[in-house]
Amino acid sequence: MTILRRHFLSNVLSAGSMLFAHAFGSEPPVIAAGRFGAAGDWDERLGRGSDDGSAIQAAIDFAASIGGGTVRLDPGRVYRISSDLIVKEGVRLDLRGSSVIGCFDSGNHSAFRMRSRSALFGGRVKVVSTGQPGLQAAAHCGVSAGCRLGDPNEVARPNPDNDPHDFEIYDLVIQSDKWAPDGNGGHLGAPAIQIIGCSHYRIENIEVPSSDRMYGAVHVDWGHIGPISTIDSARTQAMNRKAYLEGTACVIPSRHGVIRNIRAGALSAPSTGTDRGSFCVRISGAHSVTVADCYAESVTYQAYVHEVGDLGAEFVLPMDRHLLGKRIRFQNCRIGNSATGQVFELRGYADNIGRAMADGYDNMVDPLVECDVVFDGVAGSGPGIGANSPGGRALQIRGGVIRNADLSGFREGILVDERAFGVRIENVACYDCAHEGILVHHPLYPPEDIVIEGARVYGNGRDAAFRDAAGIHVGTSRRCRIVRGQFGLKGVARDSTQEFAFRIGAGAEASVIEQPLIHSRGRNGKIEFVQRRDLTRL
Repeated sequence: MTILRRHFLSNVLSAGSMLFAHAFGSEPPVIAAGRFGAAGDWDERLGRGSDDGSAIQAAIDFAASIGGGTVRLDPGRVYRISSDLIVKEGVRLDLRGSSVIGCFDSGNHSAFRMRSRSALFGGRVKVVSTGQPGLQAAAHCGVSAGCRLGDPNEVARPNPDNDPHDFEIYDLVIQSDKWAPDGNGGHLGAPAIQIIGCSHYRIENIEVPSSDRMYGAVHVDWGHIGPISTIDSARTQAMNRKAYLEGTACVIPSRHGVIRNIRAGALSAPSTGTDRGSFCVRISGAHSVTVADCYAESVTYQAYVHEVGDLGAEFVLPMDRHLLGKRIRFQNCRIGNSATGQVFELRGYADNIGRAMADGYDNMVDPLVECDVVFDGVAGSGPGIGANSPGGRALQIRGGVIRNADLSGFREGILVDERAFGVRIENVACYDCAHEGILVHHPLYPPEDIVIEGARVYGNGRDAAFRDAAGIHVGTSRRCRIVRGQFGLKGVARDSTQEFAFRIGAGAEASVIEQPLIHSRGRNGKIEFVQRRDLTRL
C-alpha cells in the first residue's frame, strides 16, 4: 500500500467509516451514523432525548462526498429529527430496524427527501406534526422526492431536488399525524410517501398503519420547473403558456416508476373541505408507472386513482406530452371488506384547464387526454345496502381498460360516467350491489363506444327501494356494446333480487347486445327491459 493510500484510508476511518474501499473499485463504504454523534435515545412516551438530525445528515453528507456509500443506524434505537434529512446522490440509508421520528412544528418538512441514485429502507418513519404545517401533500409526510410547491426552481438554476431519478424506498413502516385546517372548515392530512415528478424509481414493501388522519399511502404527482400556477383563470393560464413557449417553465410528469406491495390499514380521514378523503395509491400527471400487489383495509375516497392532473398535457414537453396517461398499470390491487369509499377511479381530464377555457383561455391541447391505463385484477367489497358510491368509476377519459375486477356490495359495481369514450370492461364480476352491476350513463355528457365483454353480473338490486335493477344498465349513451355477458345465477330459475339481466334506457343510442348467456331470469321472470327500440341483438 502506498503512503498516499494509507493516509487517505486513515482519514476516512477516523471520520466514521467502518469500511472503505469504494474509491478503488470494491464495495461501497459502510458508515455508522453513531460515529458522527447520532445517539438514538429519543423517548417517544416522555418526548425527550437528543435531536439526531444534524448527526445523521453529517453521515449522509460524508458518504456523498466520497462518491456514495451505505449509512447505517443502530438497530432498535429511536432517533429524533426536527428538519428534513436529505438522502443525497449515491447514498443508501439503512435504518436497520430503528425508528426515525420527525418532530415538525410548521412549514413543509418531511422526514426524508430523496435525491438521485439514493435509497431508504429497513425501519420505521413517523412524523409528529404540531404548529401549522403547509397544506400541500408533501408537508409533514414521511418521505418525499422532488421539488415542493414554492421551492425555488428555475430552468437557469435548477433546484438540487428537481426531478430526481433512480432512487428506492422500501421495507418501511410510515405514519404521520398531520391534521391541518384547510381554511374551509375541513382538515388535511399527509401521505406516507409523496413523489413530485421524478423518474425510474422503486417503492416497495411499505406498511401504513390504520389512521384517522393520513391522506394516503403513496401519492404520485406531477412536478414543474419555472413559474407554473394551477389557478384556473384564463389570465393565469395565459401566463403559464407564455412561460412555456419561452422555455422558462414546464410541467414534469412522474414516469418509469414501480410501486409494489403497499399495505395500508383502515385510512378513515373524512372527506371534508378541500380534502376528498383517503386513498392507498394515487397517480396524477404521470406515464409509465406500474402499481402492483397492493392492499388497503378501507379508504374514504378511492383506494387506487389515476388522473392526468390539474393541467393535463398542456405544459408538458413534447417528448413526454404524447405519453401522458400511457403505460400505467394497476395490477392485483384490492381493498378489504369494510370499504366506505371506492376501489378505483379512472379519469383523464385536466379540470383546471377546462375551467380556464370556460373563462376564455385559448388552450394548446385537448384537456381530455387519451389514456391506455389498465386496472387489472382490482377487487373489493362495499358496505352493501346503503352504499353511496360505486366500486369503480370511469369518467372524463378517452380509452382505458378495466379487466378481471371483482366488486360487490357497492351502489353499482362499475359506473361509466360523463365524457367517457372508448373504455373497455373485460371479464369482470359485479354482484350483490345495492343498485346495479354495471351502469353506463350520463344525462348531459353521454359515454360513447363503451365495450363490456364477458361480464358476470348477478344478485344486484339488493336495496329494495331501488326499482328496475339490472345486471348491466346502458342508460343515456352512444354506440355501447355488451358482448358475451353472463347474467343471473346458475342453477336457479330466477335471480332473487336483480330485476333484469340487462336494461337499455331511452337515451341509449345504437346499443348492441351480442351472445348474452342467461343463467337465470330476473326475479320478475324477465331478461330484458328495453326502452330504446334501436337495440341490435347479435
